[in-house]
Amino acid sequence: MKIMAAPRHQDGVSGWTAQTVSMGSDILDRMERAVAKVHERLLRATSALNGAAVPYAVVGGNAVASWVATIDEGAVRNTRDVDLLVRRSDLPVITATLEGAGFVRDVVLDVVMFRDGDQGKSSEAVRLLFAGEKTRPDHLGPAPEIRTVMDAANFQVIALDALIEMKLTSNRDIDQTHVRDLIGVGLIDRTWLPKLPPELADRLKQILDTPNSWILDAITGMPPSFSRPLRAWPGGERFVPRTRARITFCSPPGSPRWKRGSCPTGTLAPPRQAGWGPAF
Repeated sequence: MKIMAAPRHQDGVSGWTAQTVSMGSDILDRMERAVAKVHERLLRATSALNGAAVPYAVVGGNAVASWVATIDEGAVRNTRDVDLLVRRSDLPVITATLEGAGFVRDVVLDVVMFRDGDQGKSSEAVRLLFAGEKTRPDHLGPAPEIRTVMDAANFQVIALDALIEMKLTSNRDIDQTHVRDLIGVGLIDRTWLPKLPPELADRLKQILDTPNSWILDAITGMPPSFSRPLRAWPGGERFVPRTRARITFCSPPGSPRWKRGSCPTGTLAPPRQAGWGPAF
């Protein structure tokens, strides 16, 4: 194990340590195999449904990845989930079709899923959501009807507006992250707010108002404990969640360095500097 210590900062903030560990030489191969298995499972299931002429829509993380890839494939976030929106009336033919493609039907906590073979894990199963039905009792509304566009990989992916509504309805941390991914590549912005039901518009506005980024010590000269979300500079800077983030620092005129809370509420001081850093 190798330990690296950052220098103490002039403002008196204690230095911090980062620990690294050595991983096996095959770690990249294992990562690639994990991603490839999800893609193979997705394509095998959707190809079977295509052949049976069963209406469906790829939703969830794979749908987000499909839409993000239309703008920037480097910003795609991998997922292990394969989620399909279907009609409950089609469940018998879906069951026969997916079982013919090597999947095994199961029900876990009222979720209909298809494990990849007898030894397949439920955490890696193809999961079904039903159009016109609430996915969870606490959801504001039901899942949308099936409206799709064709992905380049020859599967039907949910229309963007329906995907946004599903993500905002679910509103878990991962759903908010997915919405930020779509914002980051420019597929969603404030022009979407009037198009949404009021409660969903409020959720989107909160996400737009609180970009979830942090700044590298190497860029800012500040430790991670000082990192905080920063607002986008009008007409300019844009946050790209998880991959890269255009960072704008706020400082009051004459301030020697950036400080937390240096931007008065409702205003933005001139940017002191800008740089690239990771975001989640």
